[in-house]
Amino acid sequence: MTVAESLANGTPVITTTGAPWAELNVKNCGWSIELSVHQFTATLLDATSLTDVELKAMGYRGRQLMKEKYSWESVASQMNQVYAWLLGEADVPSCVRLD
Repeated sequence: MTVAESLANGTPVITTTGAPWAELNVKNCGWSIELSVHQFTATLLDATSLTDVELKAMGYRGRQLMKEKYSWESVASQMNQVYAWLLGEADVPSCVRLD
């Protein structure tokens, strides 16, 4: 929950690729890195070299990610799509992975 809570609070996050947060890199609201001392050190140097404005922009994007993908409204909408699919009323929703 630490990553989700930090993002919701507008704080950029560093996590490892073993956690399900690869979208941090895509959305530019944090870093999802390989677990190694070298990678962590490089990422810390990158993070601490950013200006306050850049960090606030990353934090804002993190809050937006949480709102768009993990808010109650978003999750309820996804569940409605899943139920419609299960009832044969819709195609497989994008939130369902069949692999």
